[in-house]
Amino acid sequence: MFFMLLSLIYALRPFILMHKKMTIDELINFVVIICTDLLIYKFWGGGALAFVLIAGAISIGAHPAAIHVIAEHH
Repeated sequence: MFFMLLSLIYALRPFILMHKKMTIDELINFVVIICTDLLIYKFWGGGALAFVLIAGAISIGAHPAAIHVIAEHH
């Protein structure tokens, strides 16, 4: 659990330290992701949404270096 938290902090570090303005593409991506999550919740319930979120977290991995691609190359 500690390593998952460390990975999350490592992923958010570039957004906190080197803040950049959100582009229209990123805004559209955010809206599409939120709408997709809401549709999953509406049609299949909270369990399905939890599965998607947990599977995403597990696919990243628990090692802090696994998040390197997102944190450094975003």
